[in-house]
Amino acid sequence: MVGEKCQGLKPWCLSRLLSGNRKQVAGSFIHKFNGSPCVSEEEILERRRQHFISALNHRPGSPSDELDNEAALSPVDTSVSTDKPPMAEVFAAIKSLRNGRAAGPRGISPELLKCAIHPVAHSFSFNIPNVWRTGKVPVDWKDGIIVILYKGKEPKSECSNSTLLSVPGKVFAHVILARIQTILDMTHTPQQSGFDAILAVRLCQRFTMS
Repeated sequence: MVGEKCQGLKPWCLSRLLSGNRKQVAGSFIHKFNGSPCVSEEEILERRRQHFISALNHRPGSPSDELDNEAALSPVDTSVSTDKPPMAEVFAAIKSLRNGRAAGPRGISPELLKCAIHPVAHSFSFNIPNVWRTGKVPVDWKDGIIVILYKGKEPKSECSNSTLLSVPGKVFAHVILARIQTILDMTHTPQQSGFDAILAVRLCQRFTMS
């Protein structure tokens, strides 16, 4: 009976079916701004609405003539190659993906790419040079799924969320990160080490803005 239900299901649906139905106590993980727990579904939805309005709506950054002038006068760093990434770099980027991470919008996990790493790297070796040449990143590589996830560190009133990014998009970000890693190591402080991957993703996003 279970075998019939499992046919055609996606991995996360399958794991949910096998683990059984677990009902979450309403309001147990969501608190209001004043610290009191939400006691109804309406209060939880309202708290989440407030959170996403605050998290996803920001004022545009102010232009800085000083930074623009500094960028214009900075010499070009010839130590970083701007040639299209060869197969070896794509292969290394796939291997550098961390296992056990959630799949992105297309349900592609890092382990899935690594199971067929040679044909996957061969496919990427055609796609990534096109992106490199045109500056246009596929929409699927930029999409993400926003989920509410309490990690047990921040106050429950924060109603924190995480974004499940596209794993193929992460491969491209790792290619960029590997190219600029030497410069980052020379210029950033130890406290900034955790933001290298974020910087690579933002650079990936900027390809579409140019």
